[in-house]
Amino acid sequence: MIVSIREFAISGRFGPVSIGMSREQVTEELGQPDGKMNLSRPCTGIHYSMYEFFFDEGGRLKAIQNDHCDPEHPDSVEYKGDRFQVDPRVLRSTPRHTLASVQEVLKREGVPHTLVEYFGRTVIQLPSKVILDFDDEQNDRSIIGIRCLPEHENAWP
Repeated sequence: MIVSIREFAISGRFGPVSIGMSREQVTEELGQPDGKMNLSRPCTGIHYSMYEFFFDEGGRLKAIQNDHCDPEHPDSVEYKGDRFQVDPRVLRSTPRHTLASVQEVLKREGVPHTLVEYFGRTVIQLPSKVILDFDDEQNDRSIIGIRCLPEHENAWP
């Protein structure tokens, strides 16, 4: 199965996976993860390469993200496992996507979006509550991450 980052951004669904699913449902759809994450908060997570899935205390999916988009390392956005592979599109390092270039593509494709402040940075937020995050430390404002965190404003999972 191909998981399209474009469709994830528009819908908030990572292929067949959506916020609110149980950990068991997520692994049933995506297969066994590459690893687990034990966070200091009352949530836990799993990951498939750099794609991270965070679960609340009740074991329900509350956030999906990849905040490790690095143009020097294509494997940070490209993933191919037994059950799925990611079509990273806008996260690809070539060409290097910036805030301005992503906005241009979204406008051209008629995808509604707004610019919002997120932890002191200007990001693109789509109606799906997916956020496209950009590096404020670089002059070109290149993309550094994508996350779906619909239940929390300006909060870490």
